[in-house]
Amino acid sequence: MENPYASALALCRVSKLFRRAALPKILHTISLSAPHSVTAFLHALQMQKAYAQKNHHLHFEYAPHVHRVWIRYGPHSPAPVRHRLTRHALSEPEMDFGLLAPVLLAAESLALNFESVFLLMGCLHYAWNSDMATTIDHARSPLRWNTKTLTIASDAMHLFLLRIRPEGSAFLASISHVIALSDPTDSNLHISGRHAGELRSGDYKLPRWMTRASWASFTSLQTVSLALPHIILPINFRYVVGGMNLQVELLTFSASLMMDDEVPLEIKASTETGHGRISLDDVRVTLSRGCVHFCASYHDWEKAWAGRLLG
Repeated sequence: MENPYASALALCRVSKLFRRAALPKILHTISLSAPHSVTAFLHALQMQKAYAQKNHHLHFEYAPHVHRVWIRYGPHSPAPVRHRLTRHALSEPEMDFGLLAPVLLAAESLALNFESVFLLMGCLHYAWNSDMATTIDHARSPLRWNTKTLTIASDAMHLFLLRIRPEGSAFLASISHVIALSDPTDSNLHISGRHAGELRSGDYKLPRWMTRASWASFTSLQTVSLALPHIILPINFRYVVGGMNLQVELLTFSASLMMDDEVPLEIKASTETGHGRISLDDVRVTLSRGCVHFCASYHDWEKAWAGRLLG
């Protein structure tokens, strides 16, 4: 994958003036899409710490310029997520949460998959139990993070394990908007349902994890969004298996609809509402201008998120 920061990094090498101008642009949206990306970012933070200690002219404070962070740690986390959430599993020497936490938690918008939960939990644990310097206005909020929008890639049931610890529970309670990205299984069911006529225009099935999640943990949640591929019939399903570019439908509705005793299973046209259903009249549907690459086993949600196709 081509380095999206290549041009900006080249500018940084031109002069100190160019570097100071380019770094805020680079840091606005940070994409850490693999373990080696996290390692490289930590190395950059370690360099900045060393520069700060020497009062070096190359020192640059990252946290004030970070607004959006994407973390997709990989198909397998280094240790089971459940174990990573225990009290004694947050001190791995290779993961310096003291450096990572002020930057990660400075972001207003955070996107992650379940393998990345241990990174978030480690940062929250550090911030909760230290005198971490932050960019948060504590006169307005006692919290040690800025995050208000949480984007969840793939099955997010593990994310709700955050509530077993006080810092994780407080984090979930502070989120105001959740964006759920459909995983390949859910998208394939959506596409095949449209193709077979089982899902008519205006009908959507919510991913299973959304119907089983503990939404009560999100006490400040205002809206929930679900991203799905936009299907125009007829469609050749063989192309979907091989991969094709499709626009994205972003379905946004009030979080109060997820807080009822009976969590809805689907979105239906207004004439077919009832138990377990959300009326399409209560949903704002936004169609992206750009496209996302969808195939049977992979969706390029990272590019869509970085390009603000998801809002």
